[in-house]
Amino acid sequence: MNLEEMKRKLAQVKSGNKANPHLFKPEEGAQLIRIVPLQSNRENPFIELYFHYDFGGKTILSPLSYGERDPIAEFSDSLIADGGGKMSKDEYKLAKKFYPTLRTFVPVVVRGKESEGVKFWSFGKTIFEKLLQIIDDEDYGDITDIEHGFDLTLTFIPKEKSSTKRFPDVDITPRRKESVLTTDEKLLDILLNHQPDIFKDVFNQRFTYEELAKKLSEFSATQQTEAPQSSATSTVETEEVPEERSLPADVDAEFSKLYES
Repeated sequence: MNLEEMKRKLAQVKSGNKANPHLFKPEEGAQLIRIVPLQSNRENPFIELYFHYDFGGKTILSPLSYGERDPIAEFSDSLIADGGGKMSKDEYKLAKKFYPTLRTFVPVVVRGKESEGVKFWSFGKTIFEKLLQIIDDEDYGDITDIEHGFDLTLTFIPKEKSSTKRFPDVDITPRRKESVLTTDEKLLDILLNHQPDIFKDVFNQRFTYEELAKKLSEFSATQQTEAPQSSATSTVETEEVPEERSLPADVDAEFSKLYES
């Protein structure tokens, strides 16, 4: 019997398959976090995963996330290719509906809760770009360095109180002074060498190419989706349409669908 696998299953049951203990969900207001080096790749803490949101009532982790072919993404590409480079906005939106959305994750430690271990924090393009700008700033550099890195103040405003009323407001600000990750050698070993595995402990529902192709066929039949045809009117250059689709208002709720049967 694989005891580690049983422990993961138990953790999922205890969490009600809704709130995975290895995912970091910001609380309202300001909190202090530290991005730590990723155990599986010390050179790059960022993990890029692709998701199909609300695909037949489910959220599905795309095989693109682990370097494999995705028939749903290929279907999207084929629709756009068939459009000949010019499509109406509605046609393009329909085609892009089948392409997975990128979501970036980093391993973090919540200050004051270091004993809870490393958790994965997910964010979109805006926060990703801001983090890269901070790292590119010579005053900060490698903010994940365990001796000379920097904590981040993360400010989170829930969607119902946000400026848009549709999505939460999220912002990050690096602390002015560098700090050590921890002076506790035992805790340091846990944080660096005993991190959860994002594919085994968080997103462990893995579909084969054939399984997703079948889901695509079933979904298309249900929605009675027709391949968009090139239109002579109301056309737009493909590259003029934003590549990144809008994320669901409650990303955490969407992630929880990964664990629903």
